[in-house]
Amino acid sequence: MWQVEMYIGNEWENVWTDTDRVTGKETPSQFETAEEAQAAIDEFFHDIKYDSEVDLDDYDREDYRVVEVINA
Repeated sequence: MWQVEMYIGNEWENVWTDTDRVTGKETPSQFETAEEAQAAIDEFFHDIKYDSEVDLDDYDREDYRVVEVINA
């Protein structure tokens, strides 16, 4: 499994979540492949590019990365 992490402060965190429509419970977003996770980042940046309420200067692609989830 793979996830998208965002650089916040001085560390990387998985801040992307999926919300269950019935219970409202949030769980970390995970993707089957690294390509799917990268596509989610690409879609995010595509969407905010066309959102007039978003200041693109607040977002940098370098602050996002795809990492493999290793369960110990």
